[in-house]
Amino acid sequence: MSDTLKHSENKTEVAIDARFEIELFSRRRRIIRFILLVVMFIQCLFFAKAIVDQIFIRQLVIGISLMAAIATFLMLHLRWLDWAAFFLLFSVVTSVLLAITTNGGIYQVSTGWLLVISPMAGLVGGVRACKFWSLLTVLLVVILVIAEANGVHWKDLTPVSSRITQMQFHVIGQVVILPTLILGFLMQFARYDRRIEKQLVTISEEIKERKTAEAKAVLSNLAKSRFLANMSHELRTPLNSIIGFSKRLLRKSDSLSEKDLAAIEVIFNNGKALHLLVNELLELADVESSDFELHKQQVNIADVVREAVELFCVSELPDGVDVELECDMPFFIVGDVGRVLQAFRNLLTYCVHKDCSKMFVTLSVIDDGHWAELEIGNDHDVMQVETVRGMLSVDSRRIAEGDPERPVAALGLAIANNLIQKHGGQLKVESNTPGGLSFHVLFPSTVHSGSA
Repeated sequence: MSDTLKHSENKTEVAIDARFEIELFSRRRRIIRFILLVVMFIQCLFFAKAIVDQIFIRQLVIGISLMAAIATFLMLHLRWLDWAAFFLLFSVVTSVLLAITTNGGIYQVSTGWLLVISPMAGLVGGVRACKFWSLLTVLLVVILVIAEANGVHWKDLTPVSSRITQMQFHVIGQVVILPTLILGFLMQFARYDRRIEKQLVTISEEIKERKTAEAKAVLSNLAKSRFLANMSHELRTPLNSIIGFSKRLLRKSDSLSEKDLAAIEVIFNNGKALHLLVNELLELADVESSDFELHKQQVNIADVVREAVELFCVSELPDGVDVELECDMPFFIVGDVGRVLQAFRNLLTYCVHKDCSKMFVTLSVIDDGHWAELEIGNDHDVMQVETVRGMLSVDSRRIAEGDPERPVAALGLAIANNLIQKHGGQLKVESNTPGGLSFHVLFPSTVHSGSA
C-alpha cells in the first residue's frame, strides 16, 4: 500500500509540474509579446521623429533596433523564448545607447532609459538574463562617464526647435514602459501565489488520502493479528489431541506393525511441526501488536547466551553436531531477558539441520566496549545468503522460498530480528567458509563491560 501511495504521489507531482511548466511557458511568451509591442510602438514614434528631423544616424540605428524587434517575433513564433528575450533586450539597449549619445550625453533625460533594462531583463529572461544585462548596463554607464570625463562630448543632434518635443517623447515613453514592467511583475507574483495555493490544496488532499490509507492499513493489520490469534487457538486444540494420541500409540509400539508405526511417527512429527508453526504465528502476531511491551532490566548478554546454548543443546541439538561456545566476557544491556533468550534460540534453531556438523557461538566486545557482537553460525547451509536476509522481514514470497524441511525458519528469523531491533540492536547475515552462514547480532551497551 505504501508503494501505491508513493507511485500515486509521484504521478501527481509530475502532472502538477508539467502543467505549471506549460502555463509558465505560455505566460512568459505572452509577456514578451506584450512588452515587445510597447517597445516597438515607442521605437516607431522615435523613428518617425528622426525622419521628421532628418537625422540619418537615428534612422539607421532605430531601424536596426526595429529589425531586432521583428526577429523577436520570429523567435516567439518558433517558441525559442530565450532567443526572443535576447533580441528584445538587444533592441532596447541599442535604442537606449543611441538616445544617450545623440541627445547630449549621460546627464540628459534619455539616461532614464537605463533604469528600464534590468527589470525588463528579469521579467522576460529570468535571473540569469537580469544579471547579464544589468552588468552590461553598468559597463556602458562606466564607459560613457569615463569618456565624458576625458573630454568626449556627445552632441545633441535634435534641432533646437524640436528638443522640448524630443524630451517629452522620452518622458512619456519612460512613464509608459515602467508601469508596464511593474504590471508584469505583479502578474508573475499573482501566478506564483495561485500555484502555491494549488499545491497547498493538493498536499492537503494527499495528506487526507494518506491518513485514510494508513488508517485502513492499521485496521487491516489488526484484523490480521486477530485472525492469526483466533485461528491459532482454534488449531491448537485438535493439534494437541493429534500429538497426544499419536504419542500414546508410539508407546505401544510392540503391538503395532512396522508400517503402522512409521505412519504414526509421521503423524506425530508433522503434528509437532504444525504445532510449532502455530506457536510462531501467535508469537509473531504478539510481537507486531501495538500492545507489545518489553519488561526491561539490566541483562548480562554473556549469561543469556550461555543459557540459550545450554537449553538448545539439551532439547534441540541433534546427535553428531558439535557446538563451540566462546562468551566469557560480560556485557550489559537494558532489555527483556526472556525476549533476548527467545531471539537467540530462534537463531540457533535455524542454524541446525541434518547437513550441519558444527555450530559456533562467539561473543565479543567492539568499539571500546560500546557494542557487543554475537556471532551464531554453522559450517554448511543449503540456503542462499540473500534468501536468508529476506527472511528477516515477514514476506510471503520469502517464506515460500525457504527450506521446506525448516518450515518455521522464516517466521523464527523474522521474530528474532524484530525482537533484536526493539532492543536497539541489529541483525546481519553473512556467508562463511566452506559454505555456511553466520548471524551477526549487535547490541549497544548501557554499562561498560569493564564496570561489571
